[in-house]
Amino acid sequence: MNRTLDKVATAFFTQNFNLKKAFLMFDLDGNGYISLREFRHGLNSLDLGLTYDEIDDLMRLMSTGNDGQISYDDFIQQMDANIRHRRGALRETVEDAIFKQISNCLLHSGEELYDVLKVYDFDDNNTINREDFIRVFKRLNVSNFEAHLPIVLQIGGCGLQDEKIDIWTFSHRIMREVKKRDRKNNSSTHAFIRQLHSILKIKSMSLFDFFFRLDVNQNGSLSQIEFKTGIQCLGLNPTRDEFAALWKHMYRKKKSIKSVKDKARQDTFGTGGSLNTKNRPKIQMVTFLDLIHAFVSAGCIKFAKATDRSNTLI
Repeated sequence: MNRTLDKVATAFFTQNFNLKKAFLMFDLDGNGYISLREFRHGLNSLDLGLTYDEIDDLMRLMSTGNDGQISYDDFIQQMDANIRHRRGALRETVEDAIFKQISNCLLHSGEELYDVLKVYDFDDNNTINREDFIRVFKRLNVSNFEAHLPIVLQIGGCGLQDEKIDIWTFSHRIMREVKKRDRKNNSSTHAFIRQLHSILKIKSMSLFDFFFRLDVNQNGSLSQIEFKTGIQCLGLNPTRDEFAALWKHMYRKKKSIKSVKDKARQDTFGTGGSLNTKNRPKIQMVTFLDLIHAFVSAGCIKFAKATDRSNTLI
């Protein structure tokens, strides 16, 4: 039960839900009570990877009446008590969620954090104003960033009251933290890849056959939709976060030719009389070599040295 409550409490914290807002999200018909159907729907919308048994157990814990429903008072009292009890223990989990989101947003945008921050260094003194600093993370689509600002500033080596942020120090410390947490999270991703590899072996399907079947468009690369549909057909159903970590592990970012700074300035100020639009990043694709790289890093594939008759390495 602790695991279920931890997941729910972490989701509420990272998405900046107060308990009243959370209750209204669950209470679909607005009658002041949460039914089992509404409870399941609400928790599934958070994409926490909970089973129906876990949801039903949590429902029974929180419902004090005989009608099997959760009243507003039950919801507030039970959630508030458990969230406050676990607030300290949740800090590490919450930080993981925040930095995972920052990492995924940077991957999606195809930009480096230093370059994005430097765009708003209008005085060219390697610092950025606090207002522009917040604007950068909103531009990257980091949700509820201001709610987590104290944690990000602290790890980035900045004070909560600082009006100027040192770009190099902040970006260096944040990216170091992102990479450290990525390495820690890779263990679960490797476990998922090994599970996928086991299924392929049971089905006597080579990695090339697997890739070829998923490459619906036959363009030599896989989109996120093609890959996710393919692994779901094998009976694997990762959560949103698990799939994001898996895709990030496989996708190998290619350098963009166009200057990031020029592109961002164009988004900010526009060009000529043209209409301003947000960046539309290129569709991310993985190649067969990217897939091999992921399976090798998970220990599923090992390369052996071979020699020909003249003892030359081949």
